[in-house]
Amino acid sequence: MSPSGRTTLQRHLPRLLAIPGVVGAAVGESGGRPCIAVYVDPAAPVPPGALPATLDGYPIVTEPAGPFRALGPD
Repeated sequence: MSPSGRTTLQRHLPRLLAIPGVVGAAVGESGGRPCIAVYVDPAAPVPPGALPATLDGYPIVTEPAGPFRALGPD
């Protein structure tokens, strides 16, 4: 049995964030099935071949996004 999407994301997140152009990742859904959504900066393209096609059986789906910023408390 493959690990949950959350477990997969936690295990691979540091490696994903180390890839140039990757600004975030989350467990998502594509075509009604779970996936790992990888958010990429359109101004800093990810090098070809830098992202795997799957992680622990979950497909990787890229989504364009700008840089993420932590928001302070209201």
